[in-house]
Amino acid sequence: MRKWSLDASFMIEFLSGNEKAAKLLENQEYDKLVIPSIALMEVKWSDKDIGKFDELEVKEFGKEEVEELLEIKEYLEKNSSIINKLDIMIAAQAVTSNSTVVTRDNDFQELEDYKDFQHINLDTEN
Repeated sequence: MRKWSLDASFMIEFLSGNEKAAKLLENQEYDKLVIPSIALMEVKWSDKDIGKFDELEVKEFGKEEVEELLEIKEYLEKNSSIINKLDIMIAAQAVTSNSTVVTRDNDFQELEDYKDFQHINLDTEN
């Protein structure tokens, strides 16, 4: 099953009327969309009306995600990379749920070679 995990940066672009974001959701094949609880918090913090995404499953952050986060942190430290802590949490949720992060955030590029992590960047997607 191909599952996409929508990052806040992508959802905000979509909700702001970004045509490329709309086309990406419209034209790509996926079986399921999920929202990481961290991304949901970020979008709500931005005061965007998240109504269009209300029906999607919210992926909670639990013990399994904490363990994955620590592995990601170690990976980043070994590679002398630094990314936003919220993005590390979203990446951990994506890895534990076997989903691809759909984003506009370039921080996730630091994790391109991390085990089982996949992402699609709105700005680099054709």
